[in-house]
Amino acid sequence: MCDIALSSGPSHVFCNSIACVKRVYALLNTLKLPVKMVHAELNKKSRMQAIESLSKPKSRSIVVGTDITARGIDIDSISTVIHYAVARAIDTFVHRSGRTARGVGEKAVGNSVMLVSSAEERNLKIAA
Repeated sequence: MCDIALSSGPSHVFCNSIACVKRVYALLNTLKLPVKMVHAELNKKSRMQAIESLSKPKSRSIVVGTDITARGIDIDSISTVIHYAVARAIDTFVHRSGRTARGVGEKAVGNSVMLVSSAEERNLKIAA
């Protein structure tokens, strides 16, 4: 996960719960990566600072968050989205993945990676 996140610019890691956000944040922080978190229990100032860290195209910032940032945030510089937890609905997956490649033309390039356990794989249905 870290090689992808640090390879091209700011990254967003999506989790399905605040507890998951806190676990992933703690792990990445222990690894001394430039990580911030976003979830509904944080105050607005903390959430905005984390989101702003994604707006610098050359940064290696990583934001771990819930779906609070999946919709309505338009940041061109997010280069990688990692689905640490599988989205519960296909439209949520689309909105999460849509955080990448928000630029125009050749600059509209991004990666979306989904981490899926064998238990989740049995229930996963993606329309091709």
